Amino acid sequence: MSAKSDIPVRRPEAVLKGKRVISFFPQVISPPSSGAHVGLWQRLESYMALGAEVHLVAPQASLPRSSNWSPEAIQATESRGVRLHLAPAHFGTIDFWWAALWQVTAKKMGRVIWPRPDSVYYWRPQLAAYWRRLVNSGQFDLAMVNYATWCQFLPSARRAGLKTVVEMHDLLARQYESRYEVAGRPPRTPKQIENYEASEVRLLGLADLIISVNPEETRWVESKLGRPVLTLPFGLREAPCPTDPIPTDILVVGSGIEHNKKGLRQFLQGAWPEILRRRPQTTLTVCGGVGEILTGTEAGTTRIRFAPDLAPHYAGAKIILLCTVSGSGIKIKALEAMSHGGCIVAHDHSVEALEFDSGVHGEVVHDLGQSAPVIVDLLENPVRRERLQAACRLLFRSKYSFEATLIGLGNALSPLFTQGHPTSR
Repeated sequence: MSAKSDIPVRRPEAVLKGKRVISFFPQVISPPSSGAHVGLWQRLESYMALGAEVHLVAPQASLPRSSNWSPEAIQATESRGVRLHLAPAHFGTIDFWWAALWQVTAKKMGRVIWPRPDSVYYWRPQLAAYWRRLVNSGQFDLAMVNYATWCQFLPSARRAGLKTVVEMHDLLARQYESRYEVAGRPPRTPKQIENYEASEVRLLGLADLIISVNPEETRWVESKLGRPVLTLPFGLREAPCPTDPIPTDILVVGSGIEHNKKGLRQFLQGAWPEILRRRPQTTLTVCGGVGEILTGTEAGTTRIRFAPDLAPHYAGAKIILLCTVSGSGIKIKALEAMSHGGCIVAHDHSVEALEFDSGVHGEVVHDLGQSAPVIVDLLENPVRRERLQAACRLLFRSKYSFEATLIGLGNALSPLFTQGHPTSR
């Protein structure tokens, strides 16, 4: 671990003091089980740090399980200061049966992998009515949604006099192409891609403020919309060093999405046998759904399906391997590894959009299957690992810490409540 940075960070004033923010997210976020959940929590806590009272609207469903809020999840969310509003989405609602019908007819029979943001799949009449009742109550000042897919909620918020924000956690048009690729499906035609892009851009344009986490995606949306887009990566709190680290040589943490599994397969098939040949005592720990591809027979490996606290694993790892090989936006697991002060070896896509220089802040490879020489060299060189860790920690504190990004969010939100602020209405 490196010493504390001397970089001064001045927190912004409470620009949202006395304001109420209403947000929407379609899944249970306590405990966080994906990068999207971690990113949402970062933004919600930023709004609270800026003085706002934050409310979250979410569907309460029996299926899918990701939308089933248990009493424990409700308590955990509200204990962190977020006021929760659950819209019924059970078996007796139109919303449930519409989503189920779409899953059968479009996803299973029509083989639709990634619906357009303006797809009828996202039609939720009862949820929309619940949202309208809340925003028309006169209690709220600002509405925030994640992804263009839920921008359908913004017009009613604007009619009620609220300022509006959309968070581009991912540019969905990129996910559209990527999802078909990892599924082994034929590439989308130029016309299909064009229609998808136009759909997303139109919906993003409904918001007063558009926030992107990826500079390249920011420039692309700006070129299509002809208006400014804020680039603001997610910022995490620096993780304290636990007193009970769990030792391993290489640590992989990730959800079960194919973007992660594909990279881990490359590593296991190409690099891992070579690492064991050159250094037989090497150990590999895999936490999360990405480990579903392990058979249990791989030498030197340990799979942990769910770790309630990842801090001891990060603290005990000599190398953190980032294996996301496709997708869009910014990779929360990369920021998480940085916040824990790890020595990082990453596929170049895992650190895309981050100011992460190979050989300075960690090591970046183009093919995880060919990463054995880099990893063995780091495992045998603790001094070099410590140097990379120190540089990475300084980068995190200056660009991607909670405090650093809080300043950017405060500066962006302040003009929304200044008289005469131009909007896209």
